[in-house]
Amino acid sequence: MDQTPRRRGDVVLGERGEHLARVLNLLARDTPWAKETIDGYLSTMIDNAAGLDGKEFDEADLAYLVGRFLEDGSHKEVDRRSLSDGTLRLTGVLAALFQPRALNGSIPFVGIEEPEISLHPPMLGALYDALVAASHNTQVMVTTQSADLLDNPEADPSHLLVARDDGHGSTIGPIDGSGRRLLTDGVLTLPELLRSGEMRPRAILPGNAQEGGRW
Repeated sequence: MDQTPRRRGDVVLGERGEHLARVLNLLARDTPWAKETIDGYLSTMIDNAAGLDGKEFDEADLAYLVGRFLEDGSHKEVDRRSLSDGTLRLTGVLAALFQPRALNGSIPFVGIEEPEISLHPPMLGALYDALVAASHNTQVMVTTQSADLLDNPEADPSHLLVARDDGHGSTIGPIDGSGRRLLTDGVLTLPELLRSGEMRPRAILPGNAQEGGRW
């Protein structure tokens, strides 16, 4: 339950998901298309899910979460205590991407660490769509080790920076020339490139020349 007072329209999701109920309620009230978008992703990625709602009681300064799931053709409400960690985490990730201040650009950057945690791998490809959609309103950066997150036909190698530790420090950069050729020639897909260990960052050569030219 969220008992932190907030002014209407001034709700920001906390780093650990604080104020999630208030953010969802605000979206449903003021930006219903964004709330429907979140519910659509939830229904796609979680079995029988129809959405999560925030309930507020202004007189008691209280907010809490309720899940909606399909059961025998109708919606059944589920108390927050019965919701899985994966459901709550995914809802928090989506709310961070589509919260009001991210939509209007007053939050210029959203960073999410390992959004795949507690989620079933086959469902992760759909999350890529949400990340790309949100990037039209705010800058989005995600750190991940999951190849399943890239299992989406729209996954674009140009969106990626690869981090690799060679024992002498970490190198971060676009996919190197060898990896690009494997992708271009259709030898490997992006998820397969990561799983195979062949996804490496482009090396920095003397004189600031870039291996393989521009990506």
